[in-house]
Amino acid sequence: MARPEDTQEIRQDRTMQLPRIVAARSTRRVLIGLLGGALVLLGIILIPLPGPGSVLILLGLTVLGWEYRWAKRLLFKAKWQLKRLRSRRTKKTS
Repeated sequence: MARPEDTQEIRQDRTMQLPRIVAARSTRRVLIGLLGGALVLLGIILIPLPGPGSVLILLGLTVLGWEYRWAKRLLFKAKWQLKRLRSRRTKKTS
């Protein structure tokens, strides 16, 4: 059975690690936000130019969706719209 001193030491160790865990999560969130935002921005820039603009936007939303719920919802809506457009295209060609 654990002695009271051991239990206190374990609690102190956990509280010492907490700021590191919070900092790691914050750093991860910022990096995901920067990477996803950069991909979305680059995709928006490439829409009028020849290049994979829409693919980069979807990729950026996917990266942002790892951390942000609003990005997941937006990605879901974008995928739904793409499926809808594809089905319209196939109906017109038939």
